[in-house]
Amino acid sequence: MENGAAGAVGIEVSSGRYQTALLNIWECPETVRAAVQLLNADIQAIDPGSLGRFDVIFCNDVLEHVSDPGEVIRRICLLMSDRPGAFAFVSVWNNRYPGNVLHEPHYDLPALGILPHALAKEFYLHCRKGSGLDYEVFHWHDYDYYRSGFAGFGKDCMIY
Repeated sequence: MENGAAGAVGIEVSSGRYQTALLNIWECPETVRAAVQLLNADIQAIDPGSLGRFDVIFCNDVLEHVSDPGEVIRRICLLMSDRPGAFAFVSVWNNRYPGNVLHEPHYDLPALGILPHALAKEFYLHCRKGSGLDYEVFHWHDYDYYRSGFAGFGKDCMIY
């Protein structure tokens, strides 16, 4: 695979997004397709020991959507190898980061990122009714919450 990776595993809970991932991987050369395993599953339901250990883990827009982000962080840490330099690269929506005011990926509701948490949640739930979205947003934690979760397991993470 490109840049020396031996393989990759992708986990997607949404059936529609999983199908999109399958289509995207089909466009890759056979050597890449053969090295990629895609799972239509919930990270909270998978036995981390069944997937192996990884030097780099990308967790994009997941932690704010799970009921227990601490448990998912624990599972990610179990998946991380103990080799020097292993890390998790985590993206989370954070209403304390001003860049998200203009680039809020979850619900396209203007300025939701600058509302107090309780009001943002109420506004989100009101606008979400009948929207057909196949996900929920459970948390609006700050970056330090996630960093400390990884540090508690002695693991490094980059939050963006």
